Amino acid sequence: MQLAHATASTNAAATARLGNTADGILIFSSGNTIGGTVGGAGNVLAANGFSGLWINSGANNIVQGNFIGTNAASATGLGNASTGVLANGSGNTIGGSTAGAGNVIVSSGGEGLRIAGPASTGRRG
Repeated sequence: MQLAHATASTNAAATARLGNTADGILIFSSGNTIGGTVGGAGNVLAANGFSGLWINSGANNIVQGNFIGTNAASATGLGNASTGVLANGSGNTIGGSTAGAGNVIVSSGGEGLRIAGPASTGRRG
């Protein structure tokens, strides 16, 4: 599954909080791509009641080019209540060295990025 150019918990323009009490995106499967390196593929994952993105389980997920806790214009006041990105599982890629692969992760109530769980591995860039 690929999710690109979406907003979670903000209005469509990603300028105001709508808020929720949970995660912006919660993943329980493998091989998903959230965002991408092509211009406009990034998602806005902001103003969530828990994490912007939680990879609860699954492997080989790719998270690139997203705005987590902010919007594409780096607006303030759109932080997630807990972690920006919480990743369990193995082989997940968060960011990267390719142009456009980096995520902007700001204004989290907890960690910006947390790699958790005894079997967690991944490539961070």
